[in-house]
Amino acid sequence: MKNAANLITRVSLFLLCALLIAVPLLVQAENKVVVVPLSGDDLEPLANIVTVAKQNGDFSDVAAAINSISGASATNPYLVVVAPGTYSVGSGITLPSYVNLAGSGPEVTRLKGSTNGSTDLGVLLLLNSDVRVEGLTLENDNTENGLKRAVVIPQAAEDIVLKDVHILVENDNLFAPTIGVDNFSGSRVFVHDSRITILTQSETRAAIRSETAITTIFNSLLISDPIVLPGSTTPVCIGSVTEEFDGPVSVITPLNNDCEIPE
Repeated sequence: MKNAANLITRVSLFLLCALLIAVPLLVQAENKVVVVPLSGDDLEPLANIVTVAKQNGDFSDVAAAINSISGASATNPYLVVVAPGTYSVGSGITLPSYVNLAGSGPEVTRLKGSTNGSTDLGVLLLLNSDVRVEGLTLENDNTENGLKRAVVIPQAAEDIVLKDVHILVENDNLFAPTIGVDNFSGSRVFVHDSRITILTQSETRAAIRSETAITTIFNSLLISDPIVLPGSTTPVCIGSVTEEFDGPVSVITPLNNDCEIPE
């Protein structure tokens, strides 16, 4: 019995010490971010997740990371995660179907290019069906002659979502088209919780061009005049949009009241 009592006493003291150590740690943990590594010395990389970072990522270049992916499908989707930093885009990057692109937030993850229509279609991202771009800034600030765009949907596509994306396109050429999201291929595109800024005095400028397609924009800030490129032939469904521009601002009336809102 005495041995049992001593054992119980030792166990009790051990549990008390453990509790005294654990409580402060638990209190501290409430105010800390827990990071789950995607890979490590003793861990296998998570399937179908490709990381881009300035250091210790799978890649340091966004285009190389996307181009490394093959076999993406509805049952085998991929996610490219981009760590904080500014990443150069030398020419337009094509995002294949079922490959999603996520940054660490538009304030800290930036894809910056100087593309123009005379050399590389003047675009940063070309999107295909069933893709989602989220949490980053797309900036095309080339001052050379030529077409300037941030996002293009080059062929008929469905289920394209831009969420929490900041788009900035600058153009010093008064005659070169300058467009944020160019949807001219019969596609259905959703832009929400985002910001599109067009800085140019080009005669052909707009946050959105929508040709043979339906583009839905909501809960977003559009800094452009006009918002929609004149002559756009199909509906642009606009809801909860803030318009700002240093000068006259077009008044936009939704052309389609049937606004489908994605998650």
